[in-house]
Amino acid sequence: MSLRTRTLLITGSVALILLLALSFSSRLAVLRGFEDVETEAALVDVRRVHSEIADVLEHIRSIGGDWGPWDDTYEFVAAASKTSTSATISATKPWPTSISTSWCSWAPTSGW
Repeated sequence: MSLRTRTLLITGSVALILLLALSFSSRLAVLRGFEDVETEAALVDVRRVHSEIADVLEHIRSIGGDWGPWDDTYEFVAAASKTSTSATISATKPWPTSISTSWCSWAPTSGW
């Protein structure tokens, strides 16, 4: 084997090994970076979903608290025997204390 052939073989082998090492290390670094970004994005999405579910539950509780006392009133009115006027209309359930005023936020503030 001539010197030229050995030199090309060694140079090519070293270049191939360095190229593979560079490819492996850069792929590893990039993949770690993308894993971190994907994990953070997933956590943000989970927090957003959790917040939305909490908002929906609060809205459902609000509606239930607003309309809950009316169930006893409806049963009292719909009952066949109205002999007892001291029916079990709920005195323990408080009337809603938080009234939503968002419906009037569209009203113009000037020109009325």
